[in-house]
Amino acid sequence: MVSRDKSVNGYHFVILLSPVVSFWDCIIRKMRYSYRPEWV
Repeated sequence: MVSRDKSVNGYHFVILLSPVVSFWDCIIRKMRYSYRPEWV
C-alpha cells in the first residue's frame, strides 16, 4: 500500500512538474537560438 501511494504521489508530482519543465525548455531554446556568436 505504501509503495502504491508513493508511485501515485510521484505521478502527480511529474504531472505538476511537466508544464514547468516545458516552459523552461522553451525559454532556454529561445535564448539559445536568439544568441548567435557568429553575429557578434
